[in-house]
Amino acid sequence: MRRDEWDEADARGEVAPRVARSPDGGWLVEGQTAGPADLRARLERRAGQLADELAVLERQDRPAEGARPQYGKRIGDHTSDALETRRNVAAADTLRRQQEELRRALVKVEEGSYGRCDGCGEPISAERLEALPWAAECVGCRARGR
Repeated sequence: MRRDEWDEADARGEVAPRVARSPDGGWLVEGQTAGPADLRARLERRAGQLADELAVLERQDRPAEGARPQYGKRIGDHTSDALETRRNVAAADTLRRQQEELRRALVKVEEGSYGRCDGCGEPISAERLEALPWAAECVGCRARGR
């Protein structure tokens, strides 16, 4: 798996930046003049990384539509291939969901509603946005499945 900018910052021993509300109700990283353009660029970089990872998975063999993986009667009879295919399909589905969430975050940046929960309308915590800049829901709404 690829290392992203957060992994690199951790490796350098950097402390996570503090996020605060801007006067217009959006989110800013304290000590930086990061605006919507910087946030958009960061989200778009992540979208590119996801697209690359998804392309790698999709190049690998995928079963034909409706085909079921064959496990065989003995260990080794295509069992590892079938398990790897299932893992790759699940990973690709996860990447596609993340791409959808990133697209939503980019729309929210354009609308000026970035940092507000889609479920309840309340602000999303700074910690959650630091961990998942594309988060569109607060922890409570996400846990409830809103």
